[in-house]
Amino acid sequence: MGEFLARLKVYRFKSPGLLNPDLTVSQFITKHNESNEYINFILDCINTVKVKNRLGSSLFNRIKNVLKVHHDLFPKLNNDYHLVHGDFKPTNILVYESEGALKISGIIDWEFAYAGSGYSDIANLFRFKNIFDEHLKRSFAKG
Repeated sequence: MGEFLARLKVYRFKSPGLLNPDLTVSQFITKHNESNEYINFILDCINTVKVKNRLGSSLFNRIKNVLKVHHDLFPKLNNDYHLVHGDFKPTNILVYESEGALKISGIIDWEFAYAGSGYSDIANLFRFKNIFDEHLKRSFAKG
């Protein structure tokens, strides 16, 4: 899996954004102008009436403050935009067994693909911590 995600880095784009059917990029339009694109994206996602109502104004404002205060903990893309699957998780990875090992035969469910940072795919994959044993983690790192 690590090797597969590393291979996606060869598909580079000049800017981050959603992919059009012809694989051109529609740039993200943000309502925020923080120096970090991740922070802008997160602020855009949480800055909706539905999210604000669910979180309440106190928690919503604390989250915004944490994002702004700790912006340096989020990776900077530095114009390093490449193909991101967008929904990289175990149920979208097709495998087969060969010589006692599982091999990837395909990745499905690409409708959330975009140009951005591969950290997103890694984070999405490892949110399923209960299925990853130490062997799988080492295999991923090796890839």
